[in-house]
Amino acid sequence: MRFIIELHKKDLALLTSIQSFFNGIGTIINSITKDVVRFSVVDQIQIINVILPHFNKYPLQSAKLIDFQESVLI
Repeated sequence: MRFIIELHKKDLALLTSIQSFFNGIGTIINSITKDVVRFSVVDQIQIINVILPHFNKYPLQSAKLIDFQESVLI
């Protein structure tokens, strides 16, 4: 189980804000080969207790909603 947001490296400040919003969980990694940064949460407890409740309370409004719903059912 993992939660990942990958953005262009110019958006590092946004990913840092997202990490702060989620109480500092997860890690932010700069890609060596691409111009991207990645915020990822892989700890199952953090995903269950922090990430999932957020998206249950504030559902996605795009095609990503289907991905989220399918991943929760697995």
